[in-house]
Amino acid sequence: MTARVNVGTAFKVDLRRRVGLYVSLEKYSQENDIDFYNPYGTQTLYQMDGLGTIYKRFSTVNDETVYKGRTLGGGATWVTTDCRGLSASFSFARYAMEKILPDLNNTPINNIEQDELCFEAGYGFRFRGMGGVVGVRPVVSVMRRDRIGEEIYYDDGSQNYHEISRAKPYEHRLMEVGLGSAVDLRQSERGLSASLKVGLRDVEEELKLSSRRKELTTVSGEMVVGGWLRRGRLTVSCDVLYRHRGTLTSAMSLAVRSDEQFALEDAYLEDYFGLERSQIDGFGGSLRCDFGMPRYVRGVYFRFDWRGDSRREDQSFVHSLCLNMGLVIN
Repeated sequence: MTARVNVGTAFKVDLRRRVGLYVSLEKYSQENDIDFYNPYGTQTLYQMDGLGTIYKRFSTVNDETVYKGRTLGGGATWVTTDCRGLSASFSFARYAMEKILPDLNNTPINNIEQDELCFEAGYGFRFRGMGGVVGVRPVVSVMRRDRIGEEIYYDDGSQNYHEISRAKPYEHRLMEVGLGSAVDLRQSERGLSASLKVGLRDVEEELKLSSRRKELTTVSGEMVVGGWLRRGRLTVSCDVLYRHRGTLTSAMSLAVRSDEQFALEDAYLEDYFGLERSQIDGFGGSLRCDFGMPRYVRGVYFRFDWRGDSRREDQSFVHSLCLNMGLVIN
């Protein structure tokens, strides 16, 4: 279950500029209960710690787990009503989650803390030409996310567990930087648009106590071309996109473990890492129709989206289709 509250406000600086502020609070809870029907006896449930490791002390027959989390965030925006000049946005979010075993006196065994910062800035230009209004907006964006995993250690009590110490062996760091620009041409009954974006993504994941580490740096590019046409109450818009992701550097180190039963887990991690660093070509397109309506309903719309990803290493192709319908109310 997730409950979220967002509160925001906006201030008018002058006729063209606006400042917006918001805060958000989210509460999250999840209960997992697994039942096994095995004629050969009970099954052990492993409590995972990250990068294929387990919390061996609490990997038992207990089949119920509870997750409780919360997020506190906020942000600010600076925009112009005519899409000219400087616009910027900043946001932050702090996320915390606790893993609890109800069958063992509601004992918490793991915590996660995550901090995320996002910043985006652009500058808009608009001028008349080509029979309409032309707009150009270059944009730069930066995102940083740090996640820390904590383990809680207890004594060997069989009924009441007393905390001995805590450690934070797990770290996950993500950094993304993007540069892009968008161009659009607006006329009275039609318009065209195009955008280009390139990005750099760096990920580091480490489990210090087990000498396990993963690093991955990728570069990506995306191009989108679209247009719209209005005829009376009907407006039709469409766009097509292409994106590519390639790997600059990648490395993974998995310390050898004596337990042979976890060899499959390490093999899975290596296979998944192979997918993460593979080259991807993405394709997509969308089509939207808006029908204007009189009186209380402003209009109805239908939108069709298609996305597809092709991985060069294993020659696989994954695609998705989505249809949306909605009402626009005055």
